[in-house]
Amino acid sequence: MFFLRMIASEALTYIQRNTEFKNMYTYPDTAGKYFWLYGSWESWNIKIIQKHFLGAPTNGTFLDIGANLGCYTINLSHMFSKVISFEPASIASSVLYANVESNSISNCEIIKKGVGDQNATLNLNITANNSGLSSIKYTT
Repeated sequence: MFFLRMIASEALTYIQRNTEFKNMYTYPDTAGKYFWLYGSWESWNIKIIQKHFLGAPTNGTFLDIGANLGCYTINLSHMFSKVISFEPASIASSVLYANVESNSISNCEIIKKGVGDQNATLNLNITANNSGLSSIKYTT
């Protein structure tokens, strides 16, 4: 089923499939189209992490740095006692919140900030046609 929903003034496509993802919101860019067509993103990495932590104690914390839509957050949340997802981009963090909520994930903390080796305020360049390519730009 496909639905439209407005979040942060952007049209989002809602995907509900019986694939790796449960309920997934996305937006109409390159990554969103890939989700729409295939229902997954970087599934090979997710499977490697799942295999590595299979049978491990679930009392650990998983950090999803640059969480974007929440692919890792959603697929790995059941394997850890806590997930901390960092996403500084406003639209991406809104979609991430929607995905965590629509999948009833209660062990996730979303932090709307980037992660780096210094405490600084930087400009985030959002790539219009592929949210996954957004990057920081240092200012002097």
